[in-house]
Amino acid sequence: MLALTLALAALPPLPAFPSELRPRDLSTAPANAAIFALGDPAPPATQVGFAATVDGAAVTLEPTSVGCCVVTARFPAQLTEGSSVSVDVTAAGQDKTATFTVGPADSTAPTFLEDPAVVSSGPLGNDYQLVIGVKADDDTQIGMITATHNGDVVGATVDGFVLTATLPDFTGTRACVDVVVTDVANNATPAKQVCATVAPSGEGEGTPPPNGAECEAETDGDDVVIQHPSLAVLFGFLGLLGLRRFRR
Repeated sequence: MLALTLALAALPPLPAFPSELRPRDLSTAPANAAIFALGDPAPPATQVGFAATVDGAAVTLEPTSVGCCVVTARFPAQLTEGSSVSVDVTAAGQDKTATFTVGPADSTAPTFLEDPAVVSSGPLGNDYQLVIGVKADDDTQIGMITATHNGDVVGATVDGFVLTATLPDFTGTRACVDVVVTDVANNATPAKQVCATVAPSGEGEGTPPPNGAECEAETDGDDVVIQHPSLAVLFGFLGLLGLRRFRR
């Protein structure tokens, strides 16, 4: 499990929109595929331009925002196997293009190769953030990976990148999200819940030792913490002994 967590931790965060486009360029996609444009953050769907052609003929796509980082777009009808599709996505002066060939329709959902794992977590202002590694596979292509909390999509990414989920104004002691992997044909896995225990405010700061006896710590090489009196306390104690001897 540790090896898996370290491998997932090495995954990069999702770059700026529209850095990723699914189906991928120069690939084969199912006839019932939709378009998934991804980046963090993604602008509202109304601010994203989709230009698509099927065998050279222009078609109109209907875009929809999904959480922070995904804009999906559906074709007006199922594509014809063997057709050639080109899609260009533009937003804020950036663009991404993909051309793919249409294959058979797909009805098989993706699968988790391993349970999603929390790589790191912690407060972010009034919010709480989970960074999650997800390892999944699909017989065609993964379109998006989402994290949902209380019915709201609080994070989204795609294979090859970590999933960052931000729970707004979180006040609980256990932060949980439901992770779902969806392929380009909109087949989805059952949700997998991922949780992190939230430390109470102030925990880890420690409490002052009695009588002001501060301590300094080091390890013995086996990660066992050894406590030593601080130099200030040690010198103070030696000074007190010297004063008593002088009075005698």
